[in-house]
Amino acid sequence: MLFDIHFELKTLIKITHLLGLALGVGGALLLDLIILNFFHRRSITEEKFDILRQSTRVVSLGLGLLWVSGAGYLLHYLAYFEQGLHNPKVWAKVIIVAILTLNGMLIHHLILPHIQARIGKTLFHDCSLRRQITMLSASAVSIVSWLTPMALGACKEMNFSVHWSQILLAYGGLLLLGIIGIQLINHFWLNRPSQI
Repeated sequence: MLFDIHFELKTLIKITHLLGLALGVGGALLLDLIILNFFHRRSITEEKFDILRQSTRVVSLGLGLLWVSGAGYLLHYLAYFEQGLHNPKVWAKVIIVAILTLNGMLIHHLILPHIQARIGKTLFHDCSLRRQITMLSASAVSIVSWLTPMALGACKEMNFSVHWSQILLAYGGLLLLGIIGIQLINHFWLNRPSQI
């Protein structure tokens, strides 16, 4: 009976975790596509902004499920598999999700109001270079920070074998590449004059 409860709890936590990742990754990719495809050169409309706002709610739900399931995993380890708490990968994922959460707060409190204020205009209309860099960087941080926990979860070989600092160093490198990459895409492709 104890085994059945243990198994059912772990399965429920895993399903919740996978659902959170699916909603977060899917929603974050959709947000970036909406922003780059619809808002960069075309005027932002109320309808398009509403789609964007709904997408952010999906991502927020995914993030909430990730925190709930992550706490569930920690409690599960504490109750049934205390050694799991000593897995450096677990704590690296917690730090990455914390960064993801802070980035989400930045997007909700600074970037979404900016986009809403641009309804009827293009995304970067009368927008300083500093704000453009901030918005694009937040987008890159979001994508990398959603994909990294998913990749870590799939890499069972890293359990107890890689120090958390090595994981975070690799994550930092991916963040840097993502931020530089999206700035280059913006500069050389998205800001390229339209061909008539």
